Amino acid sequence: MIAPFEAALREAARLIGAMALPILLAVLVAGLLFGFLQSMTRVRDRSISVVPRLLAVGLVLGLLGGWFAERLGGFATQMFRAAEAAGRPAPRP
Repeated sequence: MIAPFEAALREAARLIGAMALPILLAVLVAGLLFGFLQSMTRVRDRSISVVPRLLAVGLVLGLLGGWFAERLGGFATQMFRAAEAAGRPAPRP
């Protein structure tokens, strides 16, 4: 049987992965696209590729922000309920 603390850590790791993946993919795609465009145009300025990456992160957060908040709120509620249940004395048989 998995201890409650271990289960909470696993759920937190899954939540972090699920929330980080879309952001990281957006940054990766934007970086690759603008890196390719810079190599085609022979522009060597590093600061140009930062703006599309920031815009990609902003777009993902704008589109998925509600989902992120819903998942974080559900996880926080679950953790508070588990902490409340852990603080109660065990029922006597």
